[in-house]
Amino acid sequence: MKQEKPITREYLDKSLEKLAIMVKRGFDGTDKQFVGVNKSFEGNRREHQLILNRLDRIGRKLEGVVYRQEFEDLKERIKVVEEALALK
Repeated sequence: MKQEKPITREYLDKSLEKLAIMVKRGFDGTDKQFVGVNKSFEGNRREHQLILNRLDRIGRKLEGVVYRQEFEDLKERIKVVEEALALK
């Protein structure tokens, strides 16, 4: 059976130092990744704003436009009026 070494202050210090180095390596470069993510979000924000602007312009163009169902309903009502007045 293998006998375990006693845990010393020096061993703990070295282990913690190694762990700190591993953690640092894991986080190295994440700042650059976040810069890329921020740029992507900024591009998405601009694109989103362009889409909203286009929808707003389309909405203004459609003000006062009669929808197809309303038009069809009015055609039927006029047909009934014309038949009642014997205009057709």
